[in-house]
Amino acid sequence: MSSNVLLKTYVELVESGFFGNREPREFIKYALNLIEKGIKERHGILLLAPPGIGKSSIPSIIAFANQEYYRLGILRVLHILPLRSIISDVYRRFGFGLERIGANVINPICRQYSLIHESPFLQSLYTVLTFDMYVYNFFKLPIEELWKIERELSYGHYELPRSGIYSALNFFDESHLMLESLDIGAAALRTILYHLQRTETTYVLSTATLSENIEKSLEKLLGEDKVVTVNYITFIKEKGPDDFYENEMEKKIVPYSKKPVKVENISKLVSLVEEFSSNHSKFLLVVNTVERAVKAYKALISKKPLLLHSRFTLKDRVAKLKLLGESKITVSTQVIEAGVDESFDAVLTELAPISNLIQRFGRLARGDVEYGEWGIFFDNESLQGNGIYDPKLVHRTLNELLNVEKEIHWHLPVIIDGRGKYCGYLKLLDNVWSAAKDLVSIDRSFLSILETFFISSKDVMKYLERLGSFVREDVLCTLYIGEPPEDYWKYVESLDSRAIFMGFSEAISYARKVLEKGFEVRLAKYVKEDRVEVESWNKMPSKELKRKMLRREILAIVIPSELYDGGVYGVGLKR
Repeated sequence: MSSNVLLKTYVELVESGFFGNREPREFIKYALNLIEKGIKERHGILLLAPPGIGKSSIPSIIAFANQEYYRLGILRVLHILPLRSIISDVYRRFGFGLERIGANVINPICRQYSLIHESPFLQSLYTVLTFDMYVYNFFKLPIEELWKIERELSYGHYELPRSGIYSALNFFDESHLMLESLDIGAAALRTILYHLQRTETTYVLSTATLSENIEKSLEKLLGEDKVVTVNYITFIKEKGPDDFYENEMEKKIVPYSKKPVKVENISKLVSLVEEFSSNHSKFLLVVNTVERAVKAYKALISKKPLLLHSRFTLKDRVAKLKLLGESKITVSTQVIEAGVDESFDAVLTELAPISNLIQRFGRLARGDVEYGEWGIFFDNESLQGNGIYDPKLVHRTLNELLNVEKEIHWHLPVIIDGRGKYCGYLKLLDNVWSAAKDLVSIDRSFLSILETFFISSKDVMKYLERLGSFVREDVLCTLYIGEPPEDYWKYVESLDSRAIFMGFSEAISYARKVLEKGFEVRLAKYVKEDRVEVESWNKMPSKELKRKMLRREILAIVIPSELYDGGVYGVGLKR
């Protein structure tokens, strides 16, 4: 038996057909060797590789290897993701893999997020969970026991999930979405990594778009001698081009326009889409806001497009993804950036920070598709960040796009010999992020929660009520569509077909607007004996409502069903 357990497991999975018809990828083999070494030596690992190379398969390989051999010094794998939607995709792909190898077993992945709690104390062999769920458990507020903490019935057995974290490999996937936000969530992640390093708890930080500035800042924070960096660029420079690199270089990745195109209004955008998409069988339009996506979708309705954004229920999103491969035109927001394994032969996107563009163009000409055409458009609202992106990052990105001399190969970070018509995306990424500051700070209050034994869950709960959230600038809120069941557990079961999640401030703003239009807005309230009651909102002060939501006394804001246009071709939550 090979001394490298991960490599042996990977080859066995590939040969058995778990990953479909793929051959073993040399970079994944190279990465697994270094990751196993890092795990055994209790080092942290930075995994930097381009989109589409198979980084997200590594946690499942480690989980298989650990279950089979138990020689890695860990008890489980925690696969931490920034978005709930990616969890569904990971779960689905793992299930397909089991079917391919003829394993007639229940999918062993345990999912842990707002709708599904399959491993509440993080003790299973392989748990896929959101960053929110991970942070709350690590910060002594296990979601499953939160109601007991809120009512001061118990301390919530918070060391159980924390023991699950300390004895696991913590794999942070698509980590750029957390690190590059430069907000409280990024501070939380940096603090957690710092703590994991201090306690010699193994972790992997995986991304395609980590700039040199952020990479060096992390190495400085965590200790260069204690972090193993597994970099695709180092690999191809040392080993030479692999099959992935050669395959990507053989593709024709062609710009629709050499420079970003300015559009004046939605009609101009639609004209651009119609012209751009006319010669393509699978076309993707990506915009930065739900409102803009719905407007474009309605303007293109005669072409029967598919619409994707965050204001759909989980049930409708799953139904839409099943038809993604059949739709000629797809209109999407940034939800397409991660967790959607679909290829398009043309992608037109609204201007956004460089990391987002790299992820969006990762949907272009994936796998064996040999040709892809791309384009970028913008307007004044785009330049201001659409209210969601840092305008400075957007302007720096535009400046790089306007001044780049060669055509950009969006799938490769560098071009090895530097010759030819292409340049890799890394230089643009580094230039955009070169001026960013405050990339190494940690939050001392968060560190105290992690490391001070006499700080209990009750203390953390009081701090959270003052702070609002550990991972975002706003509290996550549930909009419930229609009449909720009176039984609490039936209410929970109904969430995948009735719930939409958004920031608290946005949800309150939406509720007030629909109230002004004459619709009834109510609150779903948890009561004793696992019952749900619905009461009139009566414009409870926002501060009080937020506090009650944090304590889970209020479960959701309830809106009438006529405010949701569901189904495969619906527009989702109506404005």
